[in-house]
Amino acid sequence: GCYYVVGVPLGVLLAFKFNLGAKGIWSGLIGGMTMQTAILLWVTFRTDWNKEVKKARERVNQWQHKKNEPLNYADPIPKPGPIPSSSDGIDLGTLPWDPSERPSIFSYDPNIRDEIRRKYLSNGACQPHVGDRFSEISTHLLSNMSALSPRALFSMFDSSKLINLTTLYPDDFTDFDRFHLMRELDLYHVNVVQNEDFSKVNTITELTKELVRLDKHKSFPMIYKLLKLALVLPVATATVERCFSTMKLIKSDLRNRMGI
Repeated sequence: GCYYVVGVPLGVLLAFKFNLGAKGIWSGLIGGMTMQTAILLWVTFRTDWNKEVKKARERVNQWQHKKNEPLNYADPIPKPGPIPSSSDGIDLGTLPWDPSERPSIFSYDPNIRDEIRRKYLSNGACQPHVGDRFSEISTHLLSNMSALSPRALFSMFDSSKLINLTTLYPDDFTDFDRFHLMRELDLYHVNVVQNEDFSKVNTITELTKELVRLDKHKSFPMIYKLLKLALVLPVATATVERCFSTMKLIKSDLRNRMGI
């Protein structure tokens, strides 16, 4: 403001009113800069910097608290402790935890079915042990890919997992791409968490569509590439499985013995 309010008018006045020419213009500009320096020095010495630091620390702590508020669904859900048995002698604390091992609700006495349903609801969602169903590499891939999930305001976001995910795709990510990705991750996380357009996004598909709609996939090309790989993975895996299933129909054990 000092440049336009004081410097320029003063320079014009000295140059044309007092006929100082270029010296008047430069004198006016120097006068405006001098006033600006004086005002900044006055503000600097009058500000209580300890108080400002305290306010900034409170804002950072408040933002960090809101960031850590959503539940992290990547952590294992602790099993609840035993509870008292029901009226007919069934110990509700020993009910199977895995849904695949649970007997049909109709196998229980009708008088205790509601009690068993409430028990299962109180246990919460069951997280099966994926290590028993997938190989070590597949488990590692799924674990790292979970960091892309936008659920609960990106509570599962983990930059180290996403960096490790790129090591499983050596043909798609070079060392330079990984370095570029490390620079994108922090900015990406702050951007999507603070943007209200991503607050209702729950799946990776919706996240990818929202990035394209807002034209942010151009700002985060490495993360966009990870999202595309995550979306293609189930289709690629299913296609390979279908090929092997079809091959078994054509090349059976009997035909192998016949030399066909």
